[in-house]
Amino acid sequence: MAMVGIVLLLVVVAVPLAALWNILRYAWVETKTPADAILVLGASVWPGERPSPILLSRIQAGVALYKQGYAPRIIVSGGLGKLPPSEAEAMRRVAIGMGVPDAAIIVEDQSHSTMANIRNSAEIMAAQGWRSVLLVSDPYHMFRACRTAADAGLDVRPVPVADSPGWTNLRLRAYYTIREAFAVVAYEILRVGRWIVDRLF
Repeated sequence: MAMVGIVLLLVVVAVPLAALWNILRYAWVETKTPADAILVLGASVWPGERPSPILLSRIQAGVALYKQGYAPRIIVSGGLGKLPPSEAEAMRRVAIGMGVPDAAIIVEDQSHSTMANIRNSAEIMAAQGWRSVLLVSDPYHMFRACRTAADAGLDVRPVPVADSPGWTNLRLRAYYTIREAFAVVAYEILRVGRWIVDRLF
């Protein structure tokens, strides 16, 4: 019985540590190559319909990729949170203000999680015959976001926003990275569950 307890304890400790290792390893991976679209994942909107600093840094990075010619369109993804407008709409406004034509911006404003961000955006892309995507988010978010995108059938190229305050502020980096480690564990449990269901039923 004691051995079972030790094994369970090791699993409880080792699994989040493995997730943390992958998060930190993937935070530095960047692949800027031409793609069908740029996908910018949302973050919170602040009072006064202002994008939070993290959201602002993400859309600014996405617009920079667009202006550099990496993709002909930007998908802004994020639903309505505690404050209006939706995260996607807040990003659309910033992108237009930075000179991106409205016609080059695709708004996905129904999602409230990373999984929904990716799945809803992947459906939009599939309907247009697009598959390759430059995925823009904070470095701590890239491992799970890219893994989710790959599971959704996308050819994903990570573009972590290294100057996001969620990463440059060490207190925020620690908080979001630890939180992300548990999100990664939860996602991996879901992946295993789907794999089992697909093969048994």
